[in-house]
Amino acid sequence: MILRLLTTTPVAPARRACAIFTLVTGLPVECVSLPPVRARAALADDPDGFDVYVDPDPVFLVDAARRGLLLPWGRAGLGLTPMGNDAAGFAAVGLSVLGICYSTATLDAPPTWADLITPVFAGKVAVKDPRATG
Repeated sequence: MILRLLTTTPVAPARRACAIFTLVTGLPVECVSLPPVRARAALADDPDGFDVYVDPDPVFLVDAARRGLLLPWGRAGLGLTPMGNDAAGFAAVGLSVLGICYSTATLDAPPTWADLITPVFAGKVAVKDPRATG
């Protein structure tokens, strides 16, 4: 059996992740990486054509589940168990990295995260929307 994975992740990181998955599980993976619009169209056109779909957009994934484009883990027949388990049988996995970037020419480094809400940093701190990528 070859596991077919469709992802919106750029091709190089997707292939690295697939290679690591094969090393850990012994299952070979065919990795298809497409831009989000094309990947979502491919999933809608042929939901049975891929065993695993990876997309960072939770709104799309919820909609895809409602439309029946995603199978619960137990029905996929892959013999894999997700780390988490919810009532629908889907596993959402996410990883976000958050760092503090600042200009040393205008600010000293904040000693702690809590210092970011002090008057010293008023109007000088921005946070991206955690629902968005990039």
